[in-house]
Amino acid sequence: DPYKTTISYSEQLKSFETSLYFRPYFSPTPFRPFVYFGGYLTNLRSATGSVDLEYKLKDKITPDIDKYDLSKNNINVIQMRNKNRQGIVLGAGLSYKAKNFLISADAGYRVDVGKHITNSNNRLKNDDLLFKYYYIDNDVNINRIDITLCVSYIFKYSIKSK
Repeated sequence: DPYKTTISYSEQLKSFETSLYFRPYFSPTPFRPFVYFGGYLTNLRSATGSVDLEYKLKDKITPDIDKYDLSKNNINVIQMRNKNRQGIVLGAGLSYKAKNFLISADAGYRVDVGKHITNSNNRLKNDDLLFKYYYIDNDVNINRIDITLCVSYIFKYSIKSK
């Protein structure tokens, strides 16, 4: 029986994401507060994991405690992930217009809906993680806060009156 077991797992995900949202402005002044809401689609491009397993085992014959330390980096775990996900985005911010420049800062909350990032049909596909490191993947959703700072240049700006 293990005396003490510690497992550490980290993962790096690279994806392409596109958003479509509605963003009304509240004020025609140079400082413009805004809110936005909409949706996004994410396509996972790569997923690599790193795992460290450390455990101490008490020897059955002697009073010694043997220490074992195993680690592995750059484990391809993309087969354990759902490659396409969608979600909802909600946010608020402030923009400032000076001549043809628009500077804006906002914070948005992104919530995955539908599928978990973990592909539950393939959570046990990686034999190394399962049998060597005793790691079983959990169902995971990625909800996050994005903070954005943007500087835009407007080439042509016109207001049409009725």
